[in-house]
Amino acid sequence: MNLNRFFGLLIVVIASGYVAGKESTEWFYSGIREQFRLTLLDGLEEIDGTVIEAAVDEQGPTAFVVGGSEYDFGTMERSGRRRHTFVIQNTGNMPLKLEKGETTCKCTLSALKGGLVQPNEYVEVVLEWTAREISLSPVFTQSADIHTNDPNLSTVRLTVTGTIVQSVWSRPDRVQMGKISSDEGGEFIAKLYSYASEELKIESHEFTGPAEVEELSVSFEPIEPEVIAEEDNAKTGQYMKVKLAPGRKQGVFNQTIVLTTSLPDSPKVEIPISGEVVPDIAVYGRGFNEDKSNPMRVEGDLKLGIVSADKGRTAELRIVVKGAYKDEVRLSLLSQDLPRDLRIQLVDPKPLANGKAVHHNVSIEIPKNAAEASHLGGNRGKPITLMFGTSHPFLKTVTVNVFYAILKQ
Repeated sequence: MNLNRFFGLLIVVIASGYVAGKESTEWFYSGIREQFRLTLLDGLEEIDGTVIEAAVDEQGPTAFVVGGSEYDFGTMERSGRRRHTFVIQNTGNMPLKLEKGETTCKCTLSALKGGLVQPNEYVEVVLEWTAREISLSPVFTQSADIHTNDPNLSTVRLTVTGTIVQSVWSRPDRVQMGKISSDEGGEFIAKLYSYASEELKIESHEFTGPAEVEELSVSFEPIEPEVIAEEDNAKTGQYMKVKLAPGRKQGVFNQTIVLTTSLPDSPKVEIPISGEVVPDIAVYGRGFNEDKSNPMRVEGDLKLGIVSADKGRTAELRIVVKGAYKDEVRLSLLSQDLPRDLRIQLVDPKPLANGKAVHHNVSIEIPKNAAEASHLGGNRGKPITLMFGTSHPFLKTVTVNVFYAILKQ
């Protein structure tokens, strides 16, 4: 064989081998081979290139949630209530056992015959929830776990999710009635605006505070169109008039009113209510401190301190009367056997310019050259009690304890 011809043939063989090797590499590693991979039938598997029958156990229950295990309700009103029914089917060939596990909402399983779901049968699971956020986000999520004896799915988690909106708002968002006369009562008007519907009705209301306030009542009436127009994006509204009737005992009160509206989901609007019922008689003056431990009486301490016998001292108290009986109330000094050097004088009542109250001034005088005495309390002498009688139908007395000492300097 010609030497040149031999080397030429050798080069052709080497080149052919290179091309074949390259193509084989691309077949295995480029993904082309994956496109032509043999798809094995159920029950078969490949081991080292050999197709054999696989050991597959098809016996047992199977929990399958028809339609999916998550339900998106879209949007709903804050404090509204809804429900959704999930369906769990046993697609296996043995009885399926279901038990209710942890849940963040009300979860109800329909009745199970013998406590089991037979093959190809199903059970309904009802989730009920109230739309209340647990964070600043309007996104709402609640879930319920259903434990099963499915060997491949020990727990089915059913979830409802969506977004909370509020179409009704109170302006202001809380009713603060301030200080209220026990004789006259009080009234506060809030505005309820609807931003989603042209019609807003209050279907019902209830007070849910920690203690009943029997004197509280509420009524509703439509807001005028011109007032609605002043509120951005409002479509309609209702006035809410909160009234506290006369006769409520003195002191602070707190309540919450829950309104059920006519909007979809029957959303509830919660509005806090607070106020303080104050006595129609109050005492004011420098050095006077009111005792609020008993809201059913008017009492306090007047501290005059150390008084020089050579100079003496005069103090004034103002007993202010408000309410329905302010013009009829008269005061008188009931205390007797007072110290000779403590002089009390009641001045004729004087109405305020606005007509809402009447002032009864009381002058308390320790004259010059008074005898030494101590009424500082405790082991330094008992204070002097001044008791004034009133013609008020409910508050019959006003008590002032006077603390002082007279010393020669």
